[in-house]
Amino acid sequence: MPNLGRLGGDPTLGAMQFSSGATLADLPGLIEGAHLGKGLGRNFLRHLRRTRVIVHVVDAAADDPVNDYKIVRDELRMYNPKYLERPYVVVLNKIDLPKAQDMLSSLALEISSVGCEECHDSNTSKEKLNENFNRHHMSEDDDKELGDYPRPQAVIGASVLRHIGIDEMLKEIRTALGKCSDHMLPGP
Repeated sequence: MPNLGRLGGDPTLGAMQFSSGATLADLPGLIEGAHLGKGLGRNFLRHLRRTRVIVHVVDAAADDPVNDYKIVRDELRMYNPKYLERPYVVVLNKIDLPKAQDMLSSLALEISSVGCEECHDSNTSKEKLNENFNRHHMSEDDDKELGDYPRPQAVIGASVLRHIGIDEMLKEIRTALGKCSDHMLPGP
């Protein structure tokens, strides 16, 4: 079973205001072939059915963090392409390590550029979002590549050990949760 936690409401909102509190599920890292049942794959991927926002935590000090990110996104695509339509945030962790510090800005830029820009343009109307949503879902999802899905809502560097970037990460997760109520999310 996934580990569950609770994200409290936005502390900047006053009493009786909308709170973006949410239940969080920590799913272990996916490996290549997870959609076929390799590792814990299918046992954990099925828990994403009711997920409104996905937070990808990527080891910024790994040998190839961008490839690691793409593998996880591709596993989600092969398991259920509709999961890639959901809002998501990428957290580059371990940024307190020298290797991660040196690569942080280039990693964030490269990960931010994977996907289609029009899906997250803040000036896009709800009608345009729904039109794009319907157009994407009428086509064959299996033919779509990672670049055909939305880009991350945000890419944040963080270190839990040193408490770096945690407030920004929580803010971005709350923002992504708020966008869930702004427009229709794809079903599982």
